[in-house]
Amino acid sequence: MRVPPTTEFSLLGEHEFKKEQFFIKLKVFSIAFSFVFLFWGFSFFLSALNQQLAIDRLVLVRPLEVYTYNLSEYPALTPHETSQAIHIGIQSFEDHFAIRFNEWNVKEGVVPEELKSEYYSWKGDAQSEWPMLGLKVWKDNFYPMFSQKWNKNPGQALRVLMTNHPLYASNAAHDIETRHLGADKLISGLGHPGFVLISSYRAFQPSSRVEGAERVRFIGEYVLAHELGHAVLGLKDYVVDAHSKAGRAPASAAIQRQCLMHTDANGGMEAWQALKKRTLSQNVDCYEYERLISAFKLRTMAVLMLKTGSRVEAKRLHEQAIAQAASFAEPWLVAQWKEEHRLFLSVIRRWMTL
Repeated sequence: MRVPPTTEFSLLGEHEFKKEQFFIKLKVFSIAFSFVFLFWGFSFFLSALNQQLAIDRLVLVRPLEVYTYNLSEYPALTPHETSQAIHIGIQSFEDHFAIRFNEWNVKEGVVPEELKSEYYSWKGDAQSEWPMLGLKVWKDNFYPMFSQKWNKNPGQALRVLMTNHPLYASNAAHDIETRHLGADKLISGLGHPGFVLISSYRAFQPSSRVEGAERVRFIGEYVLAHELGHAVLGLKDYVVDAHSKAGRAPASAAIQRQCLMHTDANGGMEAWQALKKRTLSQNVDCYEYERLISAFKLRTMAVLMLKTGSRVEAKRLHEQAIAQAASFAEPWLVAQWKEEHRLFLSVIRRWMTL
């Protein structure tokens, strides 16, 4: 039985329509797939570009930006003595930890922008009520702010303020080490990755028993280099009883070996008496912090290798650095290195974790 021409034409038309619809759908799918592929490729490219830019921004040792600002109400170092103290601090840091600051600058007579309203507005007519004299305002207000800025850019210059007003640890939080302070509870410095505060006030008090050139050395090495140990290496304070025994060796052995982060309770003056005997620009015979210093060197090698394209070996060294630092450094350093470690992953693996 033959199909009427009209029916045959209708079937052919329907077939052509379905065929046309299929190709339309295939075209739409191809276009959509192309857009998805292009989007994926562009995202991958941006991820790779951002990763490389972040790698380029990695620094081996952060530069220092030192501010000096003294209040007329308190005794102060002369500008020349302040300059000497800064140089002694930087040299002492290298002597103790074998790490060199290759870049630093000094801004005289000013404070960081975030502190201008507090420092420039105070007239000295109510010093007991000025909050900047107490540790609490620094811990509760300013250090969280500085920390937030540092977290956004860990490679930024480490800012240091050298000033001369007193800083008291009264009402200090329980996580602040104060056993090494004297009865007056005066603090000479605060070291944090976001900001370092150095006060010369204590060095002018009779209880410190330092004067003249020794005062400059005290502020430079005993205070500035020590606080940089906190801020750069994440080292902790080690407070010991200068005359007791711990284990098989006297607790003061580290002090006698001139270990910078070790100090004695109730003033810390035995640590200073031992420290001031050493010769500047000579390495210190102290191995107490060797594991952390070694971790810092591993991290340095890892960053250099990553910058030159040896990612696999760089990743291995960086993992070793993190593992080694975990038992000795403050938690913030380990956390920062772990975040940094994402840059040591392959581009694909890092892109997949975004």
